[in-house]
Amino acid sequence: MEFDAYHDSHNSFYRDPFGAVPCGRRVQFRLKIRSALPVEVCYLRLWLGEREELVLMSAAAEGKDAAAEAAEDAEERATAAEDATAEAGERTTEPGERADEAGEPWGVFETVYQAPEEPGLLWYYFRVRAGGREFYYGNNEDKLGGEGALWAGEPPSYQLTVYRPMRIPEWYTRGIMYQVFVERFRCAEAEDPGAAGLRPGFQAGGPVSGAERPEPDTGTRVSETGGQLPGRPQPAAADRTPGDPDLSAGGQEPGLGLQARNRAGRPRQNALMHLDWYDTPIYVKDERGRVTHWDFFGGNLQGIIAKLPYLQELGVSILYLNPIFEAASNHKYDTADYHRIDPMYGDEGVFERLVQETKRRGIALVLDGVFSHTGSDSLYFNREGTYSSLGAWQSPASPYFEWYQFKSDRRESGEGKAGGTKTGGGTKPGGTKPGGTKPGGTNPGALKPGELEAGEYGGPAYKCWWDIDTLPEVDELNPSWQKFLLDPEDGVIQKWMKKGIAGWRLDVADELPDEFIRKLREAVKSLNSEAVLIGEVWEDASNKLSYGQLRRYFWGVELDATMNYPWREIFLSFFLGERDASQVCRRVMSLYENYPSENFFAAMNLLGSHDRVRILTLLGEAPPEEGLTDKAKQTFRPSAEARQLAVRRLKLFSLIQMTFPGVPCIYYGDEAGLQGYSDPYNRGTYPWGREDAEILEWYKKVARLRREYEVLQTGGFRVFSRGPDVFVLQRFREAEQITVLVNRHTSEAREAALPPALGSERERSPLVRDLLSGEILSPLPKRVSVGPLSARVLVRVDAKEVNHPMPRGSLGV
Repeated sequence: MEFDAYHDSHNSFYRDPFGAVPCGRRVQFRLKIRSALPVEVCYLRLWLGEREELVLMSAAAEGKDAAAEAAEDAEERATAAEDATAEAGERTTEPGERADEAGEPWGVFETVYQAPEEPGLLWYYFRVRAGGREFYYGNNEDKLGGEGALWAGEPPSYQLTVYRPMRIPEWYTRGIMYQVFVERFRCAEAEDPGAAGLRPGFQAGGPVSGAERPEPDTGTRVSETGGQLPGRPQPAAADRTPGDPDLSAGGQEPGLGLQARNRAGRPRQNALMHLDWYDTPIYVKDERGRVTHWDFFGGNLQGIIAKLPYLQELGVSILYLNPIFEAASNHKYDTADYHRIDPMYGDEGVFERLVQETKRRGIALVLDGVFSHTGSDSLYFNREGTYSSLGAWQSPASPYFEWYQFKSDRRESGEGKAGGTKTGGGTKPGGTKPGGTKPGGTNPGALKPGELEAGEYGGPAYKCWWDIDTLPEVDELNPSWQKFLLDPEDGVIQKWMKKGIAGWRLDVADELPDEFIRKLREAVKSLNSEAVLIGEVWEDASNKLSYGQLRRYFWGVELDATMNYPWREIFLSFFLGERDASQVCRRVMSLYENYPSENFFAAMNLLGSHDRVRILTLLGEAPPEEGLTDKAKQTFRPSAEARQLAVRRLKLFSLIQMTFPGVPCIYYGDEAGLQGYSDPYNRGTYPWGREDAEILEWYKKVARLRREYEVLQTGGFRVFSRGPDVFVLQRFREAEQITVLVNRHTSEAREAALPPALGSERERSPLVRDLLSGEILSPLPKRVSVGPLSARVLVRVDAKEVNHPMPRGSLGV
């Protein structure tokens, strides 16, 4: 070969230190070159902000390359090569090598560069002139970092994140989080803190297996997709309130009929209460696709208090609640009053008891902060005239008028469309959600710009979230708005922080200006330095662009963590066969490389959320919802075979979640076997008395595994692929190490080489215990067999521990 080069940003020989670096840190860069042409000059080309810099690289001393690489994990390379020989398609050459080793020897060029004193993103690639020709070496085509490629022209750059170090509360990084959509979790009467929380006529029972799950005996039919579509029970005519439509034939409104009432007794307008806790959620919409009646099941804060023992048994230490402030909808992202608990959920007294009870049980409470928009039916905007206050919609004289952004001529802008209602707490990440569209689809039947005439509501059109007129946007940088939220005496943040919450999850963080998030963080941390701030971000948060601006989430002055949707997508695609194990490793390492270490280990690792199709539905390979009617989505149930496949995959996915770096978050009901397509079907009620016992017991087991092994909370990690089907995760700290092997293949076992032990682990007993089965492996094998859709969790044990099965608890099956 006339010219070749090599750089691997995931290998500390080529870039040291690995990953993101603090401001001012010195970073060593190396590029290996093998050339039949005389190398004239080698540059490290850097780009920071709007500035380019060329740094001259010098040839390393002879022999330095070989000595350094020989010391770099030789044992692992040998093990990987051995495993690659047994697995078809694995690479058998080493990093930096090529098949034609008889060619020119490799040389190394290197330089040391001091990172800037201000945080930001540094981009780099290499330029080499040899034999009068220009060569470029940069990132790979996928832009995932690691091993790069030669390019004929300017290549994609590698990313180097420069940040200010921050301390993230240990209670958070060690915790297990549980997300509750309050309206659908549990209903209990405030007068009876120990109430079972079921409506009259319900019967509580113990968990049942998926095979024993009771289904309505109304007959089934088979859809064109091949899935089971069982009917749903309908209320008898005597149970329907006069005037309610009888839609049993269409199956669109099962169990509806009662008018929902808040806890103060005032009827809530345009609201319907399900008679049966186990009904499927629905939306009642008009011909234009707008929600006209919100459906409610009666979940409340007292219901959460009643089920805290359950959460404690599950291993939960962080409780994240979807919005709880007064609002007209069932999701509460259309805030009406930031200072008041929604009356249907309870009052401040109930909330204070919730805080007290969670603290008593060692559970931290995190609230959902919706600060980019309010509801149109709110104390502040008051478009519907519900409140006695003078709202911004009603008059420029309103004290809230300057919070919003009105247009004097609606015909000049598409903003302020009437039509469409936010049906979820999703984010607009400078475009559309990955794999999705705006909440409510394409806003069918929306009024055209200008159709909302000037005098119809007495005010001009306004800027609203995703053109949804019930969600008027606020100007987050407006001094009055910031004072309302952040005032140290009586601001919204101050009020709820003083009541004892442990932090906030920021809805649609991409919609919040960096300056606002920074000020919000300062306000939160001034009240409690141990509080946490989590942002809803759907992509790699280190290089996120929204509205053309690079976001500063991880520069050390904004977020502690983000919702780790990229992590979810990586492993979901693995289990669905869309990516193999090596691609999973590359993408995981890309995130690890880009995120500051503290933010990576604080990432909120979720399998499900209120904005995504239920994980069990996805893992069962349900038909894509884009091709289904609302009726089909509402009633779809998988075949027994599909459900069993989904359950086995979910067990493996949740095992990875509980053993991976970051904070695992369970979306309520995932651990009980809830299924459902996207909103509203992913927001069904928790199936009390109808839980899937197999899944629930598994979640308790893997959560206990995380709690009982320190290395799974604070240890370092490495990832490996063993052929396309086996993903290997290794966690390590001091003298403890755990290796997790997961085989995704649905019908075949896989042999996989174990990665080498690190540090003092090499000196320990050769005995290994599988923490899932309790099996002892002796002597320590170099390879193990992993069954189809199965896993092994291996830890070294001393000989004396062999006589005491499962010394840390009954984790075996």
